[in-house]
Amino acid sequence: MKPRRTIVKIDAFRFDITPIMLSVNLLPHTCGLPLTPVSLPDDGTAEVVFDRGDQVGSFSGFARQIFKRKYLYGSEIALYRGRTISIQMVKGRTLYLDGELVTVPNPVLDVVFSGKQLKVLG
Repeated sequence: MKPRRTIVKIDAFRFDITPIMLSVNLLPHTCGLPLTPVSLPDDGTAEVVFDRGDQVGSFSGFARQIFKRKYLYGSEIALYRGRTISIQMVKGRTLYLDGELVTVPNPVLDVVFSGKQLKVLG
């Protein structure tokens, strides 16, 4: 799959990226590893993890670090937390949501967390 330009807005922060990997996790309800100490509490805030896509080998380097049990975030792989996530230019892309593969029908995908509810609007 060829990476495509994507605009991600997390609360008040906006990123123009071309990621290989973009993940939104509401922990501890996701099936995955807690990657950082902030992953552990269930505070209703999502973690958004993505590679900035501007460096060759950044994702493979990240995967190697996870394999070595070292979880590093910095200039290549970023982790942000927020309650409102907007992802643009996603029409036709495949989304993995709650165990199902879904094709996104709209150009914008909004993920909103409030209390114990998760709303995904596409």
